[in-house]
Amino acid sequence: MNTKNSMNLTEKILKVAPKFLGLAMIVCVIFLCIGIYVLPTESDNIADGCRGFEAKWYQLQKNGEKSPVEVPGNISAQRGEWVSIATILPEEIEPGEAIFFRPIWQDVKIYIDGELRLEYSTKDSRFFGTNSAFRYIFVELEEEDAGKELTYEFTSRSKYAGTMRNIYFGNPTSVWIYVIEKSAPKAIVAFGLLL
Repeated sequence: MNTKNSMNLTEKILKVAPKFLGLAMIVCVIFLCIGIYVLPTESDNIADGCRGFEAKWYQLQKNGEKSPVEVPGNISAQRGEWVSIATILPEEIEPGEAIFFRPIWQDVKIYIDGELRLEYSTKDSRFFGTNSAFRYIFVELEEEDAGKELTYEFTSRSKYAGTMRNIYFGNPTSVWIYVIEKSAPKAIVAFGLLL
């Protein structure tokens, strides 16, 4: 008798289990949809904080004149010549925001309102080559920097002497998230080819 009762109980459980699991899955999907589309977000929108830095740039000539230049783009420069370009920072800067540059084989000096904020060069640490290595550069900004002039000076003894890449503005974490999302497919393909 006990064996027959346990078989009946097992059969009942096996009949009810798929219905129960299906109902549980439907309830989970409903809660997921409510959480995504109805409830307010609890994140701090870090991933949305990165944006292209679109500003009017001008080149500072040695004679004091200013001529407009396109950034990103190529600025007329000889190899080894220092190029100075400048712009005005936004009128509002949130705490923790930074401006993000990507020099390629260039030595860089960045000034805000005439004050040197960052200098990048590998001339004292490199054993080979004449140019600084490719690098991402963050310049942390303060609220007091709003509306001030930013001057970007760079030089290179390579074909990248006057090349300016895209510039980004925002929370450093959001910029890294953007860079990783943009570069991940290339890195995966490169790693696959390496294997």
